[in-house]
Amino acid sequence: MSEPRYIVGLTGSIASGKTHLTDVLRALGASVTDADEISRSVTAPDGAALPAIRDAFGDSVFFPDGTLNRHALSRIVFSDAAAREKLNGIVHPLVIRSLEEDRARRQDMLRETLADMETLHDSLNRDNDRMHRVELARARTEGDLKALRDRIWNTYEMTYAGAEE
Repeated sequence: MSEPRYIVGLTGSIASGKTHLTDVLRALGASVTDADEISRSVTAPDGAALPAIRDAFGDSVFFPDGTLNRHALSRIVFSDAAAREKLNGIVHPLVIRSLEEDRARRQDMLRETLADMETLHDSLNRDNDRMHRVELARARTEGDLKALRDRIWNTYEMTYAGAEE
């Protein structure tokens, strides 16, 4: 019989140190499941969330090839709380289901699992029986702020350079 696992949810804002903490925990032998990565996969081409996103937000948030236009969708959901809640209602259940499936697959593998969560924090607070505890990453060093600036600039360049081509 396997030992019970201790499950920790990690949350925090952008550039708060979540990636660094998960890297350290991986190095210590913890199993890490990244909810942001799952979220990207369910919204990737042919992702499970795309039909519901199209139904909820229309064709204007998709490129002609059918891939999600994240920039167009973000303009909508970051300016309208109801739209953001609608998107979260589509994506979060898919991510949570994937986390639970992953947890079941790993049941006998390791004692510790870390779920790296940023946007799922509110959903998990409403249904926190999935985690033994939730930790908040809050590191802010000059290096973190430089990484954030670089990430924002790279995203800006990719979004607008790609839109103009």
